[in-house]
Amino acid sequence: MKKMALCCAAVLVFFTYIHTCQAQNTDSLNTSSISLSAFVEETEVPQNRFAELVIRLQWDGDLDRYEVHPFENPILQNFKIQGSGSTNRSANIDGKATAIREYRFTLKPEAIGMGYVESFIIKYTDLSTDVEHRLTTNRIPLQVIDPLPDPTSKTWLIWPAILLAAAVGAFFLVRHMQKKKAEREKIAQENAAAAVPIEEKYLAKLKELADLNEPTLDCAKAYSGMSRLLRRFLHERFDTPGLEATTTQVADFLYDHKFNDRIVNELKEILSNSDIIKFSGKPVDRPDLERAYTLVESIFQKSLRGEVGPHMNESTGESV
Repeated sequence: MKKMALCCAAVLVFFTYIHTCQAQNTDSLNTSSISLSAFVEETEVPQNRFAELVIRLQWDGDLDRYEVHPFENPILQNFKIQGSGSTNRSANIDGKATAIREYRFTLKPEAIGMGYVESFIIKYTDLSTDVEHRLTTNRIPLQVIDPLPDPTSKTWLIWPAILLAAAVGAFFLVRHMQKKKAEREKIAQENAAAAVPIEEKYLAKLKELADLNEPTLDCAKAYSGMSRLLRRFLHERFDTPGLEATTTQVADFLYDHKFNDRIVNELKEILSNSDIIKFSGKPVDRPDLERAYTLVESIFQKSLRGEVGPHMNESTGESV
């Protein structure tokens, strides 16, 4: 019996030693640590304000080592959750890569007196060992105190000052706008006096577009260019239909606004011939180009002298 007892004791010591060695080996592999903390930013909360509860999970080492399990909202007394959110970030603390995961809850007090955030449990799995663990926070007490005065309750005291400031501001704003308007009108008058008449601009463009002294001038291209130039001039000067309008639409506009018949006929001749050139590919003779150039130049010059426009007398060129 004595020998048997000694053998059992030896076996027990042997297995105890083996278990101790295994525990030491497991601890030596645990190169990461994880912690859970919960706190509120203010332990005294006015009844008409909110408390901020922060639950922070933090670990260092391998950032992907732990898998946090889904959890329920904290259990509260004398408070209810008004809103929540979470953030994940990493930081370097004491030379170690640290993962920080925060869950924030906005708490609304219900009545004056004590309130509590009950102990909170988070479960997680250590992915290196596939073992599940749990962390628990302490119970947090909060004191709900009397509500703070509403900051808008005495705004009527500052209304007279606000109204006075608004009246003074409106006065100076009106004066400033009047001054700016006068300056703009003065500048506009100066610009109008110094502005080059639109007809002179188009006469210069006509000379650039079709140089009749150039022996190799492309007559068809020059004719089409003069037609487009004439259309742009009419649109800009008299608000006729634009480049997309047909020749008939432009002519009808001029007739409707009582333009000089001779002027309208000259315009129709140029625009119609340009349409034929465009769609048929008909070549343009030099004399035809020179006649169109002369007509366009004459229209610009007459407009510069005020002889082209709505309601103009056909014989005198004067307004009727």
